[in-house]
Amino acid sequence: MSDERGTGWSIASLVLAVCATGILLVAPIYQSGSEEAVQVVGHPASHTRYFHNETAVQGNDPGSALVLLLVPLVLTAIPVLLRHQPRVRAVRTIAFVGMLFVLPFGYFTIGLFYLPSTVMMLLAVTRGRSGHARDRGEPRRNVAME
Repeated sequence: MSDERGTGWSIASLVLAVCATGILLVAPIYQSGSEEAVQVVGHPASHTRYFHNETAVQGNDPGSALVLLLVPLVLTAIPVLLRHQPRVRAVRTIAFVGMLFVLPFGYFTIGLFYLPSTVMMLLAVTRGRSGHARDRGEPRRNVAME
């Protein structure tokens, strides 16, 4: 009994999570700056602003930033790795709920990067095999006609 639809959505979720993590590792998402005032006698003060862009790892403690970036990867990888287990739908549901917690808690700046991955995991849960007769390829019985 395979579940290609749910597995496909789970793989899409993992690929999007890998892409989001890759972007967050290399793209400057934080900006820090400073301002310096220079006063020359006889001239108005001149203000110079310096801006410095940083990645998620550079803008935070590297260890905690990497852990925060790995959580969505682990959550999306588990359903793909356990795709042949009989309770794969429950695993996907748990991963989806975990991704829902990832979005708002601690991820106010980077949570939106993982939103597409979360949507794909939702599709994996709702579009995957549910164990109903229609998913097993059995014809539907019309009880009213009997």
